[in-house]
Amino acid sequence: MLKKVLVFFSILLVFVSCKGHNGGDATEQNVGKVKFFNNSSFKVDLYMNINPSTFDINTKPLVSLEYTGDSKTLDLPPSSDQNKGDHFYIHYKVPIADGLSSGVGKPIYAKARRDISNVHCIIKKDSFETIEIPNPNKGQLKFFYGYIKVENLSDYSIDVIKADSFLERLGTDVSSLGKGQSGYYRVKAPEVEDKLKAVRIDNTGDGSSCDIEPFAVEEGKVLVFSYDGTKITKKAPYDITY
Repeated sequence: MLKKVLVFFSILLVFVSCKGHNGGDATEQNVGKVKFFNNSSFKVDLYMNINPSTFDINTKPLVSLEYTGDSKTLDLPPSSDQNKGDHFYIHYKVPIADGLSSGVGKPIYAKARRDISNVHCIIKKDSFETIEIPNPNKGQLKFFYGYIKVENLSDYSIDVIKADSFLERLGTDVSSLGKGQSGYYRVKAPEVEDKLKAVRIDNTGDGSSCDIEPFAVEEGKVLVFSYDGTKITKKAPYDITY
C-alpha cells in the first residue's frame, strides 16, 4: 500500500513540475507574440505558411482584420526555421457592390491578393513582432474569380444556371432572383481563361429559358447582363476599383 502511495505522489510531482508559472502547459509558454495591424483600406484574411488556391474553401484564415486600423495579437510558436521564418499570405476583400446595389442588403466583396502576396517574419520565443498589412497600389491586385452581375427586368423570378446547376449567387443562400432585383455571381478561375459557356437564365414564371452567349470573363472587371423576359442584353462591364 505504501509503495502505491509513493508512486502516486511521484507521478503527481512530475505532473506539477511540467506546468508553467501560470498553470499552463510548458509547451504553451514557448511562444512569441505577433501583432497584425491592418494598414490597408480593406478587410483582410491572413493565412500562415499556406496560400489557399481558388478551389480551397475549407482552409480557414489564421486571423481576419475587419477595418483600417484593426489589429489582433496572437501567441504563435517559434519559427521552425529560424533563418527563413514563417510566411503570411494576405487576401484582400475588395467591395464590388454596396448594401443598396447588392440586392441582399449588405456589401459584396471580391477576394484578391497582391502580386507579391506574402510577408515573412521570424518568430522567436518570448519575442514581440508586428506585421503591418500594406495598402495595395493600383494594378497590384490579382482577383481569385471572375464576376458577373445579372439584372432581372422581367415580371418573374429567374434562376441563373450553368451546366444544370445554380450559379452561386453571392451574399445569400437564395438562388432565385426576384423581379427588379440584381444578383452577383462568381466564376471559378479556370473559366476565366476561356469563354464561359452553357450559362442560361430560367424564367420561373412561364418556364422559358434563354441562353447567354459564350463570353470571356475579364479579370478585375464585373460583366453585366440584363434580362427582360424575352432576351438577354450584354451591357458595359465595370472595373473593380481600389
